[in-house]
Amino acid sequence: GLRGPRMPPPASPITAASRASADEICPPRQGSRNPWVLVGAGATALVLASGFVAFKAGNARASQFAMRARVLTQGATVALMVATSGAGVFTLDGVEHVPARAREAFGFGQK
Repeated sequence: GLRGPRMPPPASPITAASRASADEICPPRQGSRNPWVLVGAGATALVLASGFVAFKAGNARASQFAMRARVLTQGATVALMVATSGAGVFTLDGVEHVPARAREAFGFGQK
């Protein structure tokens, strides 16, 4: 046809053998999830619901207060999630905690 012969897709520079597995880069978490995140999410939902109730009742002042409180509880919950996620590369003592395979794959610690 007018398109010419079909060409195979170009070869990928990264082969499957050279890719690090997800478990090597970020080992699975040991232990359980933080229950305070669930408490924060529940508190956010309760404050949001109270804001809706106040809005439906026509109490604009209480509704506005509840929406501001929702922002605070939601922000606290997100901050708690980030703080307990274990996603940090460095600790407060300044020691680097990155798996060796991640250092190789992503160049952490290289200058």
